[in-house]
Amino acid sequence: MPRKAIEVEIDSAQLRAYVTASLNGAKPEESSTTEEPSVENILTELKAHGVIFGLLQENIASLVANKHWGVKTLAAQGISPLPGQSGRVE
Repeated sequence: MPRKAIEVEIDSAQLRAYVTASLNGAKPEESSTTEEPSVENILTELKAHGVIFGLLQENIASLVANKHWGVKTLAAQGISPLPGQSGRVE
């Protein structure tokens, strides 16, 4: 089964999402095509995986601009939950 051009990995706490982009699903050294993933493609793939909050646009744009194909990049980060307080009636 061929690799996807954009792979999304969500950590076990579901607070971070990472993307690894490659050219047509190939490893960087195997690629012979010039079709590159775009910021829009990456955002679409993140949304398809349910990632809509905490998107790190700068990280995604940097990945595409610097052509860091095959590099796992933090693309979104959520906010950790705060510990609750016991309820009381006054």
